[in-house]
Amino acid sequence: LVGWADGTLGFDVVTPWSLADHSAEGALFLALATSANTTLRLTPTHHLPVGETCCKQLKQAKDVRVGELVWAVGRGAAEPEPHAVLSVRATSGRGLHSPLMQRGGFPVVDGVVTSFNSLPLVKLNAIAQPYLLASLCAASASACTAARRVVAAVECVAKHAWHALGSFALAREPLCKTLH
Repeated sequence: LVGWADGTLGFDVVTPWSLADHSAEGALFLALATSANTTLRLTPTHHLPVGETCCKQLKQAKDVRVGELVWAVGRGAAEPEPHAVLSVRATSGRGLHSPLMQRGGFPVVDGVVTSFNSLPLVKLNAIAQPYLLASLCAASASACTAARRVVAAVECVAKHAWHALGSFALAREPLCKTLH
């Protein structure tokens, strides 16, 4: 189940480019409790839609504050609804997951709409994945892995450059995902 950029719900395909490391231990997570009576656990750098309109503005979990609106999906709901964040607390956990969706959908995790990346990269992925990347991965697993690493490296450089230009300083913490 995914949320779409227009605020509706639907279905999308999880791609082979997704991060799924079930064995990762000791990772830092944030637990965001919401007024939808759900708690979402995610890494501090994982993205999720916030604000008055679903899926138009994304923040990393570490930047979400108590009182901000996130988007949750109740049982049988036709569309996501805004719910306030009631608390944010640090916790640890096992496993790292980031479902990268084929057509740019925003994955619903534990009843809350999330995002696998920043909005510009979600939009780019919605164009590149169905045509270029899916064909490459279907042709060769090794080519797919190599391409995934190249894309991640370019994305990492872009994130650091954007951060440095915006703040005129280097990031104190990693801005990039680790590939396994």
